[in-house]
Amino acid sequence: MAQLGSAHAWGAWGRRFKSARPDQFFLSPRNLRGKRSIIAEKATEKIKKEKRAEDLKSRALGLADIVKFQDGAVVSREIIGKKAGTVTLFSFDAGQGLSEHAAPFDALVIAIEGDADITISAKTHRLNKGQFIIMPAGEPHALKALTPFKMLLVMIRS
Repeated sequence: MAQLGSAHAWGAWGRRFKSARPDQFFLSPRNLRGKRSIIAEKATEKIKKEKRAEDLKSRALGLADIVKFQDGAVVSREIIGKKAGTVTLFSFDAGQGLSEHAAPFDALVIAIEGDADITISAKTHRLNKGQFIIMPAGEPHALKALTPFKMLLVMIRS
């Protein structure tokens, strides 16, 4: 472990982490000597999430390639997560969906692949590849994939 004021931090196997500053610290399950804590788990998950987001920056990527279909499941991946809003990719196997709920902000859904029914305030709308719909803030909405379905969800909080 790094000593206060040292220029480098050392990993569990004696490897030096590059660009370590004296105010940096590193958490890993190995550093905790088997004593897992909620704080360490949250810190580790935050680091992993930031790494996943960094992997997407400054690269040309296909939206449909980022999340894969899984049998009988809904898969999501947050692309951007900021205080001002989020951009999240979803994939739904046919027959899967999201139960009715409401959000405090407008939400934009863009269909990337497949077909789904989106119900907003008891009115059902068919959404096909390339189409979008805005789900108004405070109105109950739900989604059911008719075929394997991928969508981009954009929520702006401010």
